[in-house]
Amino acid sequence: MSNLSTPLIVANNLWKAFHSCKDTLPIIRGLDFSLSEGESVTLMGDSGSGKSTFLNLLSGLESLDSGDLLWRGESVKCASLNDLAKMRRSFIGFIFQSFHLIPDLNVYENIYLSARISSSAPRLERRDLKEKIEAHLVQVGLGGRSHQSVKTLSGGEKQRV
Repeated sequence: MSNLSTPLIVANNLWKAFHSCKDTLPIIRGLDFSLSEGESVTLMGDSGSGKSTFLNLLSGLESLDSGDLLWRGESVKCASLNDLAKMRRSFIGFIFQSFHLIPDLNVYENIYLSARISSSAPRLERRDLKEKIEAHLVQVGLGGRSHQSVKTLSGGEKQRV
C-alpha cells in the first residue's frame, strides 16, 4: 500500500471502560475509525459521551482496554510511554479546552519552553528558534505580541499560543 493511500490513523475495535471499586463504566465499545490525509472530522456528542476519551485514545494519552490503533500503518498498541511521546510530538497536535499556559510567562516564553521540550527544537540555535516562533505568531494572527502576558489574551488567542 502506498503512503498516499495509507490512512494516518486507524482505530480497530477500540474498547475503553473506567473502573471503580463497585462498578465498571464502559465508555468506548468496539469503535472503528479511520482518518486519511486531508480529511476533516467533527466529533460531536453529549457531555460525558466519550469524545475526550476517544481523542485521548487516538493520541495515545490513554491506553486501550482492547482493540488496536495504527498511526501511519504501524500499531502503537505496545509502544512504550517514551516512544509514544516521541511519536506524538511529531504526529499529533491538540488544542486543549484548557490552555496549559504558564500564567507568569509571556507569549514568547510559553512557546519557547514548549519548543525546547519538543524533539526537534533543542537542535535549533536560540536566534533561529526566536525567528521561527515570531513567524508562527504572525501566521496565527499574534504577530508583535510575543512579549505580552498570556493573562491578558482572550480565550481564542490563548488557544493559538
